[in-house]
Amino acid sequence: MRYLIILCTVLSMSACSYSPEQLRTSYNGMGKAYAKDLKQMADFSPQQRAQLDEFGEQAQQWHRQQRLPTYAALTTRIGTQLQQSGTATRQDINQFLDIMNGYPHFNEASAVNYRLGTLAQGINTAQRAQIIKRLRDEQQVEASAVRALTPEIREQRLIKMTDDIMAYLGVELQKSQLDIVRDFAPKFHHLGEAHISAQARWHAQLEKLLDQYKQADFPQRFAKHMQLDNQHSLLSQQEPGLVNANREQSILMIQALNASLDEAQKKVLAATLLSMGKTLGELMR
Repeated sequence: MRYLIILCTVLSMSACSYSPEQLRTSYNGMGKAYAKDLKQMADFSPQQRAQLDEFGEQAQQWHRQQRLPTYAALTTRIGTQLQQSGTATRQDINQFLDIMNGYPHFNEASAVNYRLGTLAQGINTAQRAQIIKRLRDEQQVEASAVRALTPEIREQRLIKMTDDIMAYLGVELQKSQLDIVRDFAPKFHHLGEAHISAQARWHAQLEKLLDQYKQADFPQRFAKHMQLDNQHSLLSQQEPGLVNANREQSILMIQALNASLDEAQKKVLAATLLSMGKTLGELMR
């Protein structure tokens, strides 16, 4: 639900090339971006806005302690593998995809989301109505956007996303390498309607929960519901076979791209990943 702005912030890195300073700035602003998005959900009081800012800081600190070590270890490991053998293991590719699908993992921060639940328990009737309207509006806009994704648009987006990520990592893909992505594009199952259905069900459950704010266990139930706020997990429950098939195609595509890289490209990619691992490790402190 609330992670779109954070994902957009991270994806905006594709507009530039990696540098340690750029990565530090992007990462350190993640909690603030989360709080800013939450504050736009309703007309909150100055005190409530301050509490949401504090919540964003708590979410950032949780991520720094619980998730950042995994990011640092994985990027370092893949960089080392590229230097030594020229390829990444299937296990590490799979873990990379897990990170991408679950990013930024704030839904897993139970204690932090319990605090957000206590804040949600204290909002007034008008604010609750504003939040529900905002959620419904966002859901409608997202559903329209998903339904507008033709096979051609999905192909173009996959190619651009891959090209942007590799450019950020310092690797300029050749046409023949982008053609690999183009060849894989039709092999992915489009789960648009399943995506819309899963999101609608999660939002409906949240609306029902918000109406039960007077119950003593509301913060606990809110935190538990937030744990489900992960589109990949929701889709995996609804269409496990197709989700697994798409995961397999993602792994095969990454392996094919990796095999297509020349020695110079692999050298640059390895150096960038090792630098990222070092920077992420420094951010843990």
